[in-house]
Amino acid sequence: MFLRTKCDRELYLSLHEDSELDAHGMPVPLQARPGIGVLQTAGRDFEDERNDQLIQAFGNLVIYQPDRAGTNKPVKAPLATLLGKVTALPSIILQAKFEPSSFQNGVMANIGLQPAQVAQVPPIAGLIPDIIVARQARADDEEVCPNGSRKPIDLVSETRCALSIIDVKHTSEANPSYSAEVALYALFLSNWIADQGLQNSYFVTTHSYLWTRFKQGQSALDGLMSGAAPATPNQYLDALIADSEDANLRFYLPTVLHFFREDLLRVITVGDALPNGWVNLEWHVDGRCSACDWLGHEKWANAKDKARISAQPTHYCYPAAKLTGHLSQIAGMTRGARKTLQINAIQDTAGAAAAPSAHPAFQEHSHLKKERSRIPARANALISATTTVDNSAVLASLAPAPQLHVSIAVNFDPSAGLLTGLSVLGRATAYVSGQSPRQFAPKCFVVDQKSLADEWVALEGLLSTLSDMVDQSETFVRAAGKTPLTAQIAFWEQRQFEELCAAMGRHLPRVLSLTNRKTKALAWLFPADELIEKPDGAVSPCIVFIDEIVRRVVFAPTPHVITLFDTAETYYSGPGPVRLGDAYYREFLTNGIPRERIYEIWSNVTIIKRGSVTVPRNTVIQEFGNALEKQCRALNSVVERLRTDFKGQLKANAPKLTLSIPQGSRDVAFDSKLWIWWEELQYQTRKLESHQRLALDAEALEASYEAVRLTNGQPTGTPNEYIYDVLPGSTEAKLDDNEGYLALGKEGFPGLPLQRCRDLIPVTAPPYSGQGDILLTPLWSALSVTLVSFDRGTRKAVLKLSNWREAAFAPYLLANSTVDLLNDIFITKGQGAFKWYETVKKIFVAVGNPSIAVADRNAAAAMGASAARPGTAAITPLARILWEADTVHATSVVASPQAASVAAYAKAKHNLNTSQTDAVAHAAEKGLTIIWGPPGTGKTQTLAGCIHGLVHDAAQRSQPLKVLVAGPTYKAVEEIIGRVVEALDADSTCPAEVFVGYSSSQTPKPFAAANPHLRVESFNLSQSNKETQDCLARLANTESVTIVATSTMQAFKLADWGFGSCVGPVFDVVIVDESSQVQVTTAISPLATLKEDARLIIAGDHLQMPPIMALEPPKGAEYLVGSIQKYLLERPFGNQITPCPLEENYRSAEDIAAYARTIGYRATLQAANPATALHLLAAPPTPASGFPGGMPWSPLWPNILAPENKVLTLLHDDDLSSQSNSFEAKIVAALTWCLRQTVSDELDGRGPVTHAVPQPDQFWGRCIGIVTPHRAQRALVIRELRAIFPSDPPDLIDSAVDTVEKFQGGQRHTIIVTFGVGDADVIMGEEAFLMQLERTNVAISRAMAKCLVVMPMTLAGHVPQDKKALETAHAIKDYVDEFCNQEISDQISLGSTSRQAKLRYHR
Repeated sequence: MFLRTKCDRELYLSLHEDSELDAHGMPVPLQARPGIGVLQTAGRDFEDERNDQLIQAFGNLVIYQPDRAGTNKPVKAPLATLLGKVTALPSIILQAKFEPSSFQNGVMANIGLQPAQVAQVPPIAGLIPDIIVARQARADDEEVCPNGSRKPIDLVSETRCALSIIDVKHTSEANPSYSAEVALYALFLSNWIADQGLQNSYFVTTHSYLWTRFKQGQSALDGLMSGAAPATPNQYLDALIADSEDANLRFYLPTVLHFFREDLLRVITVGDALPNGWVNLEWHVDGRCSACDWLGHEKWANAKDKARISAQPTHYCYPAAKLTGHLSQIAGMTRGARKTLQINAIQDTAGAAAAPSAHPAFQEHSHLKKERSRIPARANALISATTTVDNSAVLASLAPAPQLHVSIAVNFDPSAGLLTGLSVLGRATAYVSGQSPRQFAPKCFVVDQKSLADEWVALEGLLSTLSDMVDQSETFVRAAGKTPLTAQIAFWEQRQFEELCAAMGRHLPRVLSLTNRKTKALAWLFPADELIEKPDGAVSPCIVFIDEIVRRVVFAPTPHVITLFDTAETYYSGPGPVRLGDAYYREFLTNGIPRERIYEIWSNVTIIKRGSVTVPRNTVIQEFGNALEKQCRALNSVVERLRTDFKGQLKANAPKLTLSIPQGSRDVAFDSKLWIWWEELQYQTRKLESHQRLALDAEALEASYEAVRLTNGQPTGTPNEYIYDVLPGSTEAKLDDNEGYLALGKEGFPGLPLQRCRDLIPVTAPPYSGQGDILLTPLWSALSVTLVSFDRGTRKAVLKLSNWREAAFAPYLLANSTVDLLNDIFITKGQGAFKWYETVKKIFVAVGNPSIAVADRNAAAAMGASAARPGTAAITPLARILWEADTVHATSVVASPQAASVAAYAKAKHNLNTSQTDAVAHAAEKGLTIIWGPPGTGKTQTLAGCIHGLVHDAAQRSQPLKVLVAGPTYKAVEEIIGRVVEALDADSTCPAEVFVGYSSSQTPKPFAAANPHLRVESFNLSQSNKETQDCLARLANTESVTIVATSTMQAFKLADWGFGSCVGPVFDVVIVDESSQVQVTTAISPLATLKEDARLIIAGDHLQMPPIMALEPPKGAEYLVGSIQKYLLERPFGNQITPCPLEENYRSAEDIAAYARTIGYRATLQAANPATALHLLAAPPTPASGFPGGMPWSPLWPNILAPENKVLTLLHDDDLSSQSNSFEAKIVAALTWCLRQTVSDELDGRGPVTHAVPQPDQFWGRCIGIVTPHRAQRALVIRELRAIFPSDPPDLIDSAVDTVEKFQGGQRHTIIVTFGVGDADVIMGEEAFLMQLERTNVAISRAMAKCLVVMPMTLAGHVPQDKKALETAHAIKDYVDEFCNQEISDQISLGSTSRQAKLRYHR
């Protein structure tokens, strides 16, 4: 429970017996909710079912003690006895019990507890894992050691038998506490083996599992058992593991160790300190508390418990919160935000209600900053028990007048992995006066048996009802001449929509084989993970989530969590609220019906007992249906009220609802349909997101770094340009110099960008002289805003306000608008009008449907269609790369000796190593080469060498050569071209011309050549300018050597302008750099310019930052729409394509390279300068020797600076910081100050150097780099550094501190990574972002001699709950928990405050 709720009070109380609590006047647990026993029965039945299945499959290899009743049911028996009966492998041991009492103290000592701490740990009762598999050891096994660490086994010498734990869980989604339970078993089992002296016979493997309902309906074990031929025991075991979920012991062993070493001891120490110590333990009520025995919600309590609660209300959290005005009563309040308010003297709801939104406390936590005007309103609602709304708000997701309005309620049981019930109601209106709307009465579908078949009956019921509603509504509005039908479908929360989509996934084949096409088309309205969404957005604009709107604009007295029935109680339309008075059907603090109700129905008993009352099963089904109907009616009531209250402020366009099955583009190959579809879907998703963003207020946007708030605008003297003051909270916004497509908003006028321009012009204004229709367009579209410059230091920004078609518009608007556009405004990203999907479509139409375009089966699954056959179109080089890449990869374009001489020349001129030279030889010879360049391995140098060698070869043979260099950013392209120009300029045997083309919005970077044999031009690409015409002419020239460099998106224009088709033969060699960041749908642009016998070089590193996508790709089809590098490596072509890996890391010390080898780089990756280390010119300062008093000091600082410690983690105690952490920023500044006093400007271990004190430009440009995931943390670090280095140029300091994305490609002697986030609730919301493997890799791999990761302990201990996040979190988790394998603890002190800290480092 503790892992889920992180509640200290609940943990402490649960360590005591009820009688002990009662005797000491402590809170006694209340009785469980009525009928909860039915869930425990269901769990036991599930376990029995699974045991029967194992006995049937494995026969006498299953070892257990049968019960005495003769039912052959396994009962618990001593593990030593059962293990002694193992005679063959694999064997399956059931219900084996081992007693830790004799060796528990030894376990605690093994994991590092001191003798006094060992005595504090309460006794742990007998442990009974459901299943222990005894099997032969495997090469990928790791042993769980008695101290909780893991170590690989050596299969050659391994003679012991592996023990793998499998826990049976009656659930469809494993949660952290289940995995931690398995980790606990593994740790104690490893110690039991040692205690029994069996360590030469057995070891515990980290390969342990949770056998859940995860594979419901597609079980491998069921498949094998129902097959005609019997399977072998090992086949059955493989199937069992395939059906199970990995318990992820690599993550959960450290969690269990942390629990015993830290959490348990902390809680016992505080709780035992005083007779009433439990009162001082941390508590907080939120949605995770609904099943807690100490919650104390009276609605569920029996008479005895009600008396307990009224006698001692402060013993139970729900009444205690109400009584004391606990800040967790304010819905959405995170724990860290609450503590931040308390530190700032806002102790309770009364304090929050009285706090002005300008209170400094609201600036100290991202949640408080975002909610600063809502928190006081919510607190006021709780105190006054009244409901108010934010009258100024604009709702961008709710349409004002849809012709069909539908409400849907979805209930779901995570244990069964099934829907439990659905309900739907609707209303059709043609908006014709005098005509009554058409009402669709509520319909309910209860899943009354626990099976997929019954779930399908309910799901099909909902789908056919909905398509019938649409049908009848279309007829209704057609009769009024109001076609096409517009509709909105409301769900209370996104989770319900996602569960409906997941159910569609469980039944996708059935949905797609429905005969009614309209019902079948609903598959794209509620798309399964495997299906690509309709191209109108990640979530259809027809769908709206009401809780998001309520959270933003309705302030009702709903404590702790905003739930549907709590909201509908006071915020409703009609004569009175829709109430669900029956507590049996209401789960407080959540939106569902309590799970035990459906289990009562699923138990199939005819009479259900509730205390002394008995109820027939049919009545319970009927009651369940009534509760579903009430959910739907309550939702409908809230929506109606919102539409009334915000009548003029609903800014969603009523979306058209056509129930047609999407077909994709015509005249293209089958896979091309998916690519065009995906690109259009990304565009529409971004457009919808920006539409929602434009309705938000300045405060919310500023808090998420998406807006710059400005005031005091003055003309600069340049036409249409104005200089503004930037407000202090906006300096870290995610907007950069020269950024266009921005929208202008106004403080206090939410949704201004969505207003029509005409609405801003008074009737008294002079008429507009230009095209009048511009006044009918929304402001975001008519007024083009460019951020010309943004000086974060002086807080000044220059905006250009214009309209590209009509020069007169912007001056007219500024002169006549009723809204002042020079003061109290903000800018945010607008809606980009750039439709890349149209270019993608043009390219794929030009490719057509050639005979080699065999459809990918995952593309067919994603589009819910059967794959079409290839056609007869001519085969272009682009088509060969997409569908026959393996053949192109194996084809020699030039003879091997010629390629070898190109590589030899490149090696000589660019000092290439063996792996680099091999890559150049492959690239010069073959039709396709993938160069895999891990960090620091000289990828740019290799590519520059390759181009140099090819140019030299062409010159020697007097042959023309056309080379394209493309990349996702101009920075990437400039990096290569800079090196190429330098190398060619110095080599008179290589006459050539280089053209660097930029898009029209970019300022070209000048490149120059000193010698006449090399011509370099840098210019904007445009058909109308001379440079572009010149470039095209040189590309057509059959004698010259011409190199063109541009961004990937511009490249196709060279074919289009040169050949009149966007696919045309322009280049002999095409290089796509940083290919891990280039989506397939962008890569086709440079690929479209390949000649027949061209050579394509794809260079990048798929373990660094991936492309930025607008939404998750369809499950199973990720490689089809991900990066071009992943596509070529993962698409199942006839033969696998192997990349050319670069094997020597020139950047980093061996310790840093060793870490890289643990996260997916090849074992052959070596550090070329393994002994790289910092050189200290002086001893680290201490408080006794000049360390300044105003900065945090710790005895750990000298250990951090020690040159031999190269890979380190500093963990500190902080559980309240959000995206900015001022204490951590001060730590980073203190360590940077120490480095500045001590380090040399050169490194040791890289050859002879002269050591000297670094000048400011050397220190900030080479010695130190500070990387952070959040801009808010960047701002704090820069503020601290500027304060302690006042004489250094501020822009130098700024350049050394940045986010991971901006640092990719850079390197520094020392890298400090500052994570900052300590609030567990914020961490949970950002886990995928914070723990992404690629982000971790880029940050750490920038370091040459030292990498220090700094983070709060809460972040270090967090294990992601999201499965996708869990897949890559091992990079940062292993770094912190395992790679840094030595630990020292000490304090960090600043003034009078002192914090616990731990320094871990690699040895």
